Amino acid sequence: MLINKTYTSFRREEFIEYFKEIGVQRSEGIYEGEGWEVEIGHEKNKLIGEMHFITVDLTINVEDLIAKEFIDKLRIAFLRGGG
Repeated sequence: MLINKTYTSFRREEFIEYFKEIGVQRSEGIYEGEGWEVEIGHEKNKLIGEMHFITVDLTINVEDLIAKEFIDKLRIAFLRGGG
């Protein structure tokens, strides 16, 4: 299953650290583990109204059997409260 996700307000380095902990680096910005591979895009600036935000694109290739669990863990790892 191929999934493209864009995260806002997270640094690329945060994703690198996360995927280093759960997998191995195959090449620059590409990490893999059992049943999954992720390509971490470069940081981009996004203008929303008058505010600038950092965005990072992830291209996730994950086996169907583990996709829900993989995405749920990723979502929890990068969950932030706002206010």
